[in-house]
Amino acid sequence: MQVGDRVFARPATTRFGTYAEYTAVDANLLSFIPDNLTAKEAAAVPLAGLTAWQSLFTNAKLKKGEKVLIHGGAGGVGSFAIQIAKHVGAYVYTTASTHNHELVKSLGADEAIDYKNEDFTQILSEIDVVFDTIGGDVQSSSYQVLRKETGRLVTIVGQPDEKEATEYGVKAYGVWLELMEAN
Repeated sequence: MQVGDRVFARPATTRFGTYAEYTAVDANLLSFIPDNLTAKEAAAVPLAGLTAWQSLFTNAKLKKGEKVLIHGGAGGVGSFAIQIAKHVGAYVYTTASTHNHELVKSLGADEAIDYKNEDFTQILSEIDVVFDTIGGDVQSSSYQVLRKETGRLVTIVGQPDEKEATEYGVKAYGVWLELMEAN
């Protein structure tokens, strides 16, 4: 990289913060901004994109051919998760309002479930990975659709209920906790 290159990053979180017009960032944290993105568009990528990546691969260890349910597929993190999961060859289900079905399918979702009018627990089963961006009752209900013994739930909205995960015979990971501990 050279001075003047268009780059973006998710700077290491420190007590000094990074909400500034200029900040010092280690070179290994930088990536080139693709020519087809504006600087504003690129600014949306690091946090949402890395959250989706870390959740699906570092935690859930999603693999080609697995079935993944991404809650909130039309949201910032969910929209990245759909694209990343599809790119690695997963079969992607997502929850979104009917209004957003065309969007999530254009991002790569194989099937979209209207969370306002459909109960995903009545539609899905034997899911390998659930990526929870909603929490609460949605997270709690998600254990029901996971494949027993090998199913994994990863959430970015609170600590998953380990007791509940154990009752369903699945694994659960809380990415938000890891992000907080890293600070």
